[in-house]
Amino acid sequence: MNEDKFNQLCTDVEVMKSQLKGFINRIDKDMYGTNQDHEKRIRSIEDFKSKVVGAVAAAGVIGGVIGGVIQFVAGKL
Repeated sequence: MNEDKFNQLCTDVEVMKSQLKGFINRIDKDMYGTNQDHEKRIRSIEDFKSKVVGAVAAAGVIGGVIGGVIQFVAGKL
């Protein structure tokens, strides 16, 4: 192997190395960014679901109390 071919091979290896490094960085950024965004969305949906369930439960209790008061008042008349 002559010196020119060896130098060309070293250059090709360096180019492949830099391209692979850029590819890996892009994949890491995309993968971790997507996962973090996905986790954030799941947490916000679960938080909203918990708030809705709490509001429905509170509305049920308040409705029950109002219904009991109305029944009590109607029974006294």
